[in-house]
Amino acid sequence: MARKSVLQARLGQIVEVVFGGNQKAAATAAGVPAPTLHRILKGEIANPGVGSLERFARAYRVPVSWLLGETDADVHTARVPATWWWLLESYYGHRVAVHMRHFSGDVAAKVAEATHQQGIALVARLLIASGIDPERAPSRWVERAAAEFQLGLERLSAVAEVWLRLKTSERRQLIADLSREVG
Repeated sequence: MARKSVLQARLGQIVEVVFGGNQKAAATAAGVPAPTLHRILKGEIANPGVGSLERFARAYRVPVSWLLGETDADVHTARVPATWWWLLESYYGHRVAVHMRHFSGDVAAKVAEATHQQGIALVARLLIASGIDPERAPSRWVERAAAEFQLGLERLSAVAEVWLRLKTSERRQLIADLSREVG
């Protein structure tokens, strides 16, 4: 069996970590046909075009240079210094930012705090307390973190949807309520 290329390995890692192994969802997110991603992962397409690489990089919020193995993951910016965590934060962080644009300043901070995914913090604390190398975290912890990121995004999406339908007076009341709850 031929050795996997860096591109195959890194796209495979994204598919596993961020999309729970769902190649179709990963392809849809990148805007490429699912058979194309499948063929890259199988090694049938060894050198995809620059356009495909840029679509993957843009969709998954990672540098093309990382996909090609020219640079390492920017794990020092992640809350848990592990590639899988960096991938989750990169992908979901962008999607959270899309919803946060509906809020401004102090409101954005309060909404983010109120909708923060507590399970993510739990996984981080477990890793740190256990002394386990984050890169070798049990797969169930990685799956839990991914599920918490997705749940947090769904909650934030729902909050943004409601926020957009509120009148100004209702928004002020909600801000006051959040201020009391969050502290």
